[in-house]
Amino acid sequence: MARKFTKTDVRPWRAATRQGKTLRGKDGKPLNTFKGYADAQKAADKFDGVAVRV
Repeated sequence: MARKFTKTDVRPWRAATRQGKTLRGKDGKPLNTFKGYADAQKAADKFDGVAVRV
């Protein structure tokens, strides 16, 4: 039986600027608790950033 891909990783992802600094949301909290690449990249696209592993 094949494993189903759940789009979650063991290590969390964060949204960062192209210089490597963690992006922050409108409330000032860091965007660093995403469970997968897709979620982190979606948030990073809003701020012209990239998704990176923590």
